[in-house]
Amino acid sequence: LICSWYSRRVEFRADGFASDFIGQQSFANALVKYCAIGEIFEEIIPKHIVHYLKQDKQITNLYTYITQFFSKDNIRTATHEVLLAKSTWWTTHPSISERLEALRVKNVKFSIAENKHILKDQLKFEMAASEIMTHKLAYWLHLASITEHVREGDI
Repeated sequence: LICSWYSRRVEFRADGFASDFIGQQSFANALVKYCAIGEIFEEIIPKHIVHYLKQDKQITNLYTYITQFFSKDNIRTATHEVLLAKSTWWTTHPSISERLEALRVKNVKFSIAENKHILKDQLKFEMAASEIMTHKLAYWLHLASITEHVREGDI
């Protein structure tokens, strides 16, 4: 409990520092945008990776691939989920709504279309990260398959 409490305090301080640097509203907008994109990514990408793995195929750039799912409804739903999530005593990070409350930000506004490349060779990084994520998911699927065979007595 003490570690969780301390970790949340550190997160609030980091948010304060970042918002002092770029402005509270800009930071809040970026934070919610990042979390909404992450929510969509986590909901969609693993299913699509598995779908293509079953066909012996791989998505070469998950970050470009996911943009087709950035519909207004998906963004609205993901943002709603992000803002409704609550932290518990045991969570190491405060919820996004708690973080916005600490910053005294009531509303956020962002556009998914405004993504900027922040890394040198961003495309190269995205393709490497996509391959790593695909291999990790393939590994976990393989382990799950072995576990199922052991349970059924095949191995």
